[in-house]
Amino acid sequence: VGMSHALPAVVAVKRDKRKEASLGPSSTAAEKKDKEATDRANKLELDICSTYSHRYLCNLVGTCLDGPHRCLLFEFCPGGDLFNRLHPELLPPHKRKPLLTAGQRLGIVAYAAQGLEYLHCAAIPPVLHRDVKSQNIMLDADDLPKLCDFGTVRQDELRDGRTHQSTKVVIGTPAYMPPEYWQFGHMSVKTDSYAFGIVVFEALTGVDPAQLVG
Repeated sequence: VGMSHALPAVVAVKRDKRKEASLGPSSTAAEKKDKEATDRANKLELDICSTYSHRYLCNLVGTCLDGPHRCLLFEFCPGGDLFNRLHPELLPPHKRKPLLTAGQRLGIVAYAAQGLEYLHCAAIPPVLHRDVKSQNIMLDADDLPKLCDFGTVRQDELRDGRTHQSTKVVIGTPAYMPPEYWQFGHMSVKTDSYAFGIVVFEALTGVDPAQLVG
């Protein structure tokens, strides 16, 4: 296990869910291409999490990159994710946590915005999260937010006055995607900002955005 300091007593484990078997001669070109793309995404996630740390990001505390059970270790957030705190009716009664007050909700989105701003402004080049949603905002023991799940990150390397990057592989959650992203694959820091605006709407109204997508 790799780490720069002693591990806390409790951590959150994100496992690499890919099949660990090596690709053999019979593997198809599509399988090999998929593995290469997954390896690149995993490496970028590890690079980003190892490079950047912020109070309102769910920070990396260790890694296990050898053997059949590769995983990343993140700080544990006992408050659960924001989605379940906003929609407790979707959980069994014994799993529900205390309701968030209006003041807590405002504080959570204000602090989470600082974490997202850090990725967009402090990182060079800027880091696009690409899957900002209430399920990817964890709450710590004090109900302070931690933006998490960096498996979809992309670096924003705009040059020559371009306003966006383009991708053929649209990743994210439809209810939080701006039209230009899910229709045309155009993405920039504005993609995250739009998604975060949906999170703010959800936090203040208690409405699940998925219910508004036709």
